[in-house]
Amino acid sequence: HDLPMEDYQYTWARRCENFYVIEEKLDKGLAMMEWIDLFPKYTLLSGLASKLDHSPIIIHLDECRT
Repeated sequence: HDLPMEDYQYTWARRCENFYVIEEKLDKGLAMMEWIDLFPKYTLLSGLASKLDHSPIIIHLDECRT
């Protein structure tokens, strides 16, 4: 299953002289239904990229269902 990303959706940008020209969602989070059932309160975020063209994907796990 494709995990929905919170806030800023784009994970790649083509820069030209410090200006963003093209932004795309190239990277994504995937999980099996069993994992989603185990971690129902996850949050998937796109981090900030300072010098690279790809942004890191960050996942926060609030709690685990046992």
